Amino acid sequence: MGSGVRTTLRVFQGHTAGLWSVVVRDGRAYTAANDGTVRRWILDRAGQWIWDLNGREPISARLLPDPAGDTTGDLLIGFADGAVRGYGLPSAISGHSTAAHLDPEPTAATAAEDAPVAPSPNTPGVLRLEVPAAHGRAVLRFAVAPDGRTLATASYDNTARVWRIQGDGDGLSLEPLHQFKQHSDGVHAVNFSPDGRLLASAGYDGQIGLFDVETGEGKLSQAAESGKIGAVEFTPDGSSLMTAHGEERRIRYWQRDGLQLTNGRTIAELSDWPMWASLSPDGRRVAVVGRGAAKVTLHDLDPIADAID
Repeated sequence: MGSGVRTTLRVFQGHTAGLWSVVVRDGRAYTAANDGTVRRWILDRAGQWIWDLNGREPISARLLPDPAGDTTGDLLIGFADGAVRGYGLPSAISGHSTAAHLDPEPTAATAAEDAPVAPSPNTPGVLRLEVPAAHGRAVLRFAVAPDGRTLATASYDNTARVWRIQGDGDGLSLEPLHQFKQHSDGVHAVNFSPDGRLLASAGYDGQIGLFDVETGEGKLSQAAESGKIGAVEFTPDGSSLMTAHGEERRIRYWQRDGLQLTNGRTIAELSDWPMWASLSPDGRRVAVVGRGAAKVTLHDLDPIADAID
């Protein structure tokens, strides 16, 4: 594990059921949980807004980049019934600043009697996208390619899909490009390569898929001796990948040979089942979220340190 002392800066509480997805952007975190709500938290102080989704169960969330350059964009939500919806964030809906609508403390402008009335931060934004049957079961993860226009989804229905994001000022739509059916169990994660040409999928069947985004061709590589794989991510140069293994409780590093994984190395043996893992921006460390111990651990991504299994 990397050197240095680390501590918890803030604990955010409020969800009343399991937390499935966390997205962080511009000092705010967006979370989706089994309690039927999506919440937004301001990271440097207390305060949140809550979207009640009328009993529908959100599983995954992802912020889309705004092609106009606005940092707010749209919020995608994947549901337990396989639907995908996209909502405009309140700041984008009203044309006012994010601070005026999303921060819990009112500004002088919003306090003035003649100021425009801001929509409630607890009311879902305008529905800009709805795909009722994007998947046959729960949508577990989203990934957005570097071009900002290509979307991937992963599902308990054993498939991953790639879509082209189409949009104008009034709404969004998803054009289906490829559906990958090679996995024999749920697909828990998807991630694009840094150049956007490849898609990696992590299956509960113990396999990692690598697919060409343009042609749809791909292969599965057996990456686990037993059990589920919950996360997969490319290193910054795209030549290698990191995977997180559930029952095996370890993090592994792989070289990539075309559409196949080779030379698997164990980077870390874990005391807890890894629910999720992600690389640091420089690709030198991996953060792992444990299932039962309620903690995050950091590990150096040093493939030379361990012998090839």
